[in-house]
Amino acid sequence: MRYMNRILLVLCILSGQALAKEPILDIEDLDFDKIRSPIFPTESHRYAYETREDWFQFSLEYDVGGQGVWLNRVEVEWHVMLDSSQGSVLLGKKIRYADVPEGTHYAVVYLRPNFIKRYGKQEEIDKRDLRVLIIVRIDGKEVQRHHYPSRISESEWWSVNNTSTSTIIKRDELLARTETPFAPLDWDFYQYIESYAPSHPPRKSTPKNQEKKHDDSGEN
Repeated sequence: MRYMNRILLVLCILSGQALAKEPILDIEDLDFDKIRSPIFPTESHRYAYETREDWFQFSLEYDVGGQGVWLNRVEVEWHVMLDSSQGSVLLGKKIRYADVPEGTHYAVVYLRPNFIKRYGKQEEIDKRDLRVLIIVRIDGKEVQRHHYPSRISESEWWSVNNTSTSTIIKRDELLARTETPFAPLDWDFYQYIESYAPSHPPRKSTPKNQEKKHDDSGEN
């Protein structure tokens, strides 16, 4: 009997260790911040002058649990609908991070200053004008979804095929950190970005003479 109890104890310890190493990813928070361009002690052009424009930052806090856990790939897919001064604007980004350890981490994307000036109401972005869906995957498998506002919409507003033809689709305007002047800052604070890409396909039904209006990585 004592021998059997020892076996059961060992099995419980081993199963507990296995469970402790099972990766668990939880989304903790989503923040919105206005953040100014960093200043560097040099210029890229002799006519350049010091200026600090305002960027808009989306910051997702997530936690990876499990003792000694390493995740090969974590993909954060962003879908953002902005109620702008020119109507609805749909933005998106997929960012893949490599070798993510246990602990608390932050995934960020940005809107650039001139986008804010052009599409923001009164040249500002108000979080009340935003709808956000974030999909998180581990090694290609979806593990979490986060909606802002917290109420879950019955309609898939983030799908290109469900948007109005008047919706402006900006496939390349939601920027990864490495596409911004913040790229070299706080390098070890963020996880390594392996790749990034737009998260929305072009609208298939858009006539060729209207593609630039609705699906344009540059200016409208």
